Amino acid sequence: MTTSPQPTETKKAEEPKLSLLPPIITASERLAKHRGIKGLILGEFGIGKTTLLKTLDASRTLFIDLEAGSLAIGELDVKTAYLKTWEHCRHFATLIGGPDCNQKKESPYSAEIYAQLKKDYGALYDVDQYDTIFIDSITVASRWCRKWCEQQPDVVAKSGEENNWKKFDLIGQEMMTWVNHFQRIPNKNIWFVGLLESKFNSNNEPIHQLQCEGDKLKRELPGIVDIILTYAFVDGLKTTEPDKGTPIKYRAFICKKNNFWHYPAKDRSGKLSVQEPNHLGNLMKKILSPSNPQPLIQELPTDVEFK
Repeated sequence: MTTSPQPTETKKAEEPKLSLLPPIITASERLAKHRGIKGLILGEFGIGKTTLLKTLDASRTLFIDLEAGSLAIGELDVKTAYLKTWEHCRHFATLIGGPDCNQKKESPYSAEIYAQLKKDYGALYDVDQYDTIFIDSITVASRWCRKWCEQQPDVVAKSGEENNWKKFDLIGQEMMTWVNHFQRIPNKNIWFVGLLESKFNSNNEPIHQLQCEGDKLKRELPGIVDIILTYAFVDGLKTTEPDKGTPIKYRAFICKKNNFWHYPAKDRSGKLSVQEPNHLGNLMKKILSPSNPQPLIQELPTDVEFK
């Protein structure tokens, strides 16, 4: 006796699992979150960029010394980490900022790598004790990044020659991923320090920009950070007797894009003047204060002919 075949049960296709969207929060909830300042400080060599550490709360600051430039801060009692390679830079960013869920398993910013770093270095890099991370400098970090990229097989053509286009494309990707990882850290102030490069174009107009490897970082970094300060010597005249009218030079932060010297500058907070005193700690208090920002929308001038 033959039995009729049983009808096979068709499996219902599993519905794709949706990731949970973050909640919508109110303005008061947003303001209650301490986001931290993400900024770039530019200045020529010898201006005193590293010395700005002395104006911060040393007990709540971590100094990331890539330039071996701690001579500038003397006996300042500040915790310091001496990073020496591009791998150090990437792993430090992961330890400070946590894992990036958008990265693949083998990425240095992945959850797997973060878990291993936390296990090996979590006690040493106790990031909760720091409010401010001072990275000196992004210029040196870009040089280490270039050296690392030059050793990667992806930038070498089949002929064995180095492919410059691929190399600088990789440098741009690496540096921007690194910077973006710091930018998303919610509760830390992150300051990148960089060397200011100045030159003249064909029209003899001054051009000031970050000195670094690759053009991608120069172009895109200003759009990522909240604050860009150019730390520079400014010419002025004494306004008080008995030296009234005497020319002087003084150090100042240039904080607004529309400045006389064409220096790189940006103020996302809207609370800074074109020039600010060279005290980084006080400047941060001003940015984070609850005071109203300067108005962005202003009346158009009536005595100007627009071209």
